[in-house]
Amino acid sequence: MEKANRKKKWPMPLGLLLLIFLFSAEFYSLLSIGQISRWLFLRMDSLEKTSSPPRMFIHDRHVVMDNGLVRVTISTPGGMLTKINYKGHRNVLNSRVPESQRGYWDLVWSRPGQVEENFLKLRSKDFEVIAQDDNQIELSFKSTYDPSLDHNGTDLPLNVDKRFVLMRGMSGFYSYAIYERLKGWPALNIFQTRLTFKLDKTRGSPTRSTTCIQRSCFVDKSIQSGSERRGG
Repeated sequence: MEKANRKKKWPMPLGLLLLIFLFSAEFYSLLSIGQISRWLFLRMDSLEKTSSPPRMFIHDRHVVMDNGLVRVTISTPGGMLTKINYKGHRNVLNSRVPESQRGYWDLVWSRPGQVEENFLKLRSKDFEVIAQDDNQIELSFKSTYDPSLDHNGTDLPLNVDKRFVLMRGMSGFYSYAIYERLKGWPALNIFQTRLTFKLDKTRGSPTRSTTCIQRSCFVDKSIQSGSERRGG
């Protein structure tokens, strides 16, 4: 585990961070959750009529999602982004660095009373297809905390579920992470969490992103938990 010598920040509460990555040439200024939702739903409704259903290909060490506009390759079961191809162009991520360093969720955290902060890349151990239909694909990459194995008190005391969603007709993909701390587990501070990209600097990147910190952004129409999708 790496150490991060960063300026002290207020801990951010446990919760869900939703990142939306759009690869369209135009990028709109989205000022509120309501505006984000309306813009995405209207855009999706207009594109579904002329677009193809998203497809998924599972290989030995990777899973690929492709909707004809964007193709996303993720390592399994680690859940690291290795390739993002837009409209058939070459990988917008830096192919000259190891796959584990191209696109990943990370976390800066500490235990109470700990002087230094810990920097951790969130590698998963389990891969699951949450949903696949004519309109979207949702993938889950999970890691589970086991208190009985945390002998030195250095493991991250959270269950982590990273999700990646590719929707029909959308020139981008969604990613969000669910952090779960069960009762009785060690306390911790979270100072920062993010989805990091190392882009190919030899070419201009069309990526744009917008962020919001509320599950209500998409839960009503596009993103549900695994139990909700399975009727549980």
